[in-house]
Amino acid sequence: MVVASTIDWSWPDSVVEEPASAGTALGRMAFEAPLGGKFLPESMDRYIEDYERRSHCVSPRDFHRDRPARTLTCRMKPPRRSRVAMAMLAVAGLKPGDPWGDASSYLEDRSSQTPSQREIPRFWNTHYGTNLKDSSYDDLKRQALIHLEAVHIVMSGARNPDAATNDGTRGHAQTREGLA
Repeated sequence: MVVASTIDWSWPDSVVEEPASAGTALGRMAFEAPLGGKFLPESMDRYIEDYERRSHCVSPRDFHRDRPARTLTCRMKPPRRSRVAMAMLAVAGLKPGDPWGDASSYLEDRSSQTPSQREIPRFWNTHYGTNLKDSSYDDLKRQALIHLEAVHIVMSGARNPDAATNDGTRGHAQTREGLA
């Protein structure tokens, strides 16, 4: 996995000797795509095709489940990328300087935290030097958590899945795939 971030980042120690195939990295998500699903707008498809043609790609689209992927790109503006990365760190309970190996998940250890949407901005304020207001939790879901939930890195409602969406007892947790 490659992470690009505009916040201070320290690369974790490698946990594998050989590159993982795209299928291994994606796990079950590689098989959950809807038949005939469309993942890119036509304009982005044309952009990628043009890029591949101009750069003489040996393996266009470079996504094969049995081989490592060269690039999988998520285009987000820098502020949103930072929020997504910081949301992942907060849900994992990682403070600046903590190695990824210290990441925790309620799904693996029931004593681990399950921060709510209100608690995540407080975590950022305390540990990452942000100065967000309590009301910013509303934006957190649609600007950051939704992306992590969509790719099964974070689970919403980990502690209390039957609670209403706006219930603070639901909490968020890294999935097993998110911890890998």
